[in-house]
Amino acid sequence: MATVAVIEQEQDIRALLDTILKKRGFTTVLLPGMKNSELRKQKVDLVVADLYTVWTTKPEFPVPFMMIASYLSEKSEEQLVECGARSVLRKPFRVQDLVDTVTKCL
Repeated sequence: MATVAVIEQEQDIRALLDTILKKRGFTTVLLPGMKNSELRKQKVDLVVADLYTVWTTKPEFPVPFMMIASYLSEKSEEQLVECGARSVLRKPFRVQDLVDTVTKCL
């Protein structure tokens, strides 16, 4: 099964995402913030990143990525896709929506 890096500053949300993904058979790497040097040390297939934890003018990851976000305009979502995000999932989301989106992005 694939390895997914979860980048989320909120420990409770990070732990929840970890539990959901592990129960569905994914291996996870948990990171509290965005440091490409830390991410490059890990062998991951996909990054699931909270938009507000990693936001810069242009998010850059060494592997495919998807974003999760609470508040996001349609234009901002389009810009993220233009920057390379395979998908943008809006909070709150259902567990199955997360799993389906991760699977689709792989």
